[in-house]
Amino acid sequence: MGLGAWGGGVGCALLAALWGWQALHRPSSPSSSANSAVPSGIGSAASSAQRKSKNPAVSHETAQAETQAQQARSIKKAAIEEMLDVRKKAQSGLLTRAEIENQQIKLRRSLASSLDCAEKALRLDPSNRTAWEQKTAVLYLLERFGEGLESAERGLKLYPKDVDLLDAKDKIQTKMRGSSQGTPT
Repeated sequence: MGLGAWGGGVGCALLAALWGWQALHRPSSPSSSANSAVPSGIGSAASSAQRKSKNPAVSHETAQAETQAQQARSIKKAAIEEMLDVRKKAQSGLLTRAEIENQQIKLRRSLASSLDCAEKALRLDPSNRTAWEQKTAVLYLLERFGEGLESAERGLKLYPKDVDLLDAKDKIQTKMRGSSQGTPT
């Protein structure tokens, strides 16, 4: 049974959120912040400065935070690639509803793992740009829009011109307006 046969019913919300996020997801877009020499998602200028710090504890924690943030990105990327494959198969009628729902469970677990990595990164380095971007993206994909909006706003306090966080905030607010009006977005 193909995905379209359900009319977007049960089990399709996460896929719809994923497909909506694709338009926003730009893995290596440049940031328009004052630190535009640093590609978005690589880390903040503050993180770079801390890495060069003479304090080894700060440098070690910052490096650990960046590793966790990059792991969050990798896990999210793998989950998205898997779901794109599921989407193709579902549209071709190659998957049953149960198979799609099983894939969604797997995706939610992967996204929870990605969120955990982003949160660990932020505990180690609350100024890690990559971690704020990944946390916001994952919360959006998990349809936790209130938390995603809060994450975007906290990241934007540190990086007010970060294109990815600005786009994510806009996308989340659009989803929240649509759901409060009872309109699917």
